[in-house]
Amino acid sequence: MEELRGETNYRGIERRVQLVIQALLDFGLMAIAAFGGRMAKRYSKVGELLLKLKALGESDAKLLKSMAGMRNILVHAYA
Repeated sequence: MEELRGETNYRGIERRVQLVIQALLDFGLMAIAAFGGRMAKRYSKVGELLLKLKALGESDAKLLKSMAGMRNILVHAYA
């Protein structure tokens, strides 16, 4: 969060948010593998799989799904 406070460029903020989301999703995939869960075919499923493994609560799983959607918008420039 401290890095975002110092950022003044909109594109810089957008890129940093994208990287944070990507890191969380990648960490989620690593956690799924460590818990022996099945691999997610899409980033939007990471939170759901972590919920099934009891690694996340329901609200955090929903948040991670929303973040995956935001990541897709940022990466693929969906309008």
